[in-house]
Amino acid sequence: MPTDCPQRDERLGWTGDAQVFAPHRGLQHGCGRFFTTWLADLAADQKPNGSVPHVIPDVLTHGRETGGGATGWATPPSSSPWTMYLTYGDTRLLERSTRA
Repeated sequence: MPTDCPQRDERLGWTGDAQVFAPHRGLQHGCGRFFTTWLADLAADQKPNGSVPHVIPDVLTHGRETGGGATGWATPPSSSPWTMYLTYGDTRLLERSTRA
């Protein structure tokens, strides 16, 4: 789970942290399968207007149609598939992200 500070109440799947640690973790820890699952969860929680919640799974907005969409926290739908492609050469996440 992409967390911020695990010693506090920030043990959530923060999207901003995910897009920052993706290049490093991808190379050192083989996170391709993790990001495949996590990005599917992100797509399921994405709001009808296209905005992305701040955490995935979305436990902060409790299903409301608003919330999220902040710069940095909203980039993983495009930045994470691209990073996984650059890291592993696998185009499947890129193909999935263009259909969403």
